[in-house]
Amino acid sequence: MDIRYVVTSLTQGSAERIYDTLDCARSQAENLIKRHKSQLASDHASCCSANVNQMRFILHTAAYWLM
Repeated sequence: MDIRYVVTSLTQGSAERIYDTLDCARSQAENLIKRHKSQLASDHASCCSANVNQMRFILHTAAYWLM
């Protein structure tokens, strides 16, 4: 038996829809970030700009794929 609870302030949508569309997507994004950090050693971002750090991570990932 797999019971899930949804606690939210959202007023629209059923609990099942909120869980399937929002919570699972958030969890998937967190898992991808965790995997990226552990496999590519990208746990440190030295710039204060989020766009620059994201570009560095993209280039780091592309270099890893090419290797």
